[in-house]
Amino acid sequence: MNSLTTGLAVTGGSPTVYYCVDAGGFETSGGTPVHKGQGQWVHTLASADECNGAHIAFTCVLSTAITQTVNVYTTGYDKTVTNLPANVTQILTDAQSAADLQDFADEGYDPTSNKITGCTLTDTVTALTTKTGFRLSSDGVDDILDEAITEPTTVFTWPSSLRSIIGWIGALSRNTVTQTNTTTTLKKDDQTSLATFAVSDDGTTFESTEAST
Repeated sequence: MNSLTTGLAVTGGSPTVYYCVDAGGFETSGGTPVHKGQGQWVHTLASADECNGAHIAFTCVLSTAITQTVNVYTTGYDKTVTNLPANVTQILTDAQSAADLQDFADEGYDPTSNKITGCTLTDTVTALTTKTGFRLSSDGVDDILDEAITEPTTVFTWPSSLRSIIGWIGALSRNTVTQTNTTTTLKKDDQTSLATFAVSDDGTTFESTEAST
């Protein structure tokens, strides 16, 4: 509560609390308001009759303070009951909506039987054709870079996947390579042949041909 003259918190005095249940009579509450601090007052009701309704208005009055009214609506959630109440008055005349609500409550969503009529798009997925502005997260990039690449088993051809090309570069960089005056041989990790390159040198140009298995 706040002072009528200064607007400051009212911390003393003896406020009177009135209550009105469901627009009934304006009655005086039997409880006693207690100041808790910084102008906040707590009021304990004297009996259940003071809150036995769907809408209770509590008005706190003190001659030196601004009168305040708090409206309390009790219809709705009750933490003491197992099942939450639901006001379905607005769909009582709509048999389909009532049946849909019952199906959702009892069995959950099912695209064939438990769906609201007119919402059939929930059963289909439309492919996203415009992908401008999307980018991989740093975790996604790490997942790609950490994915294992196996040793190639044959020479790749164009066009080819990035995985195949990277595997081939890895084999050329790591594996054993033997050289004769006519042939370069790239070995697999087990030292069997992965690919060969025919080589030649006419004294002017050295040539290594396309790899073959």
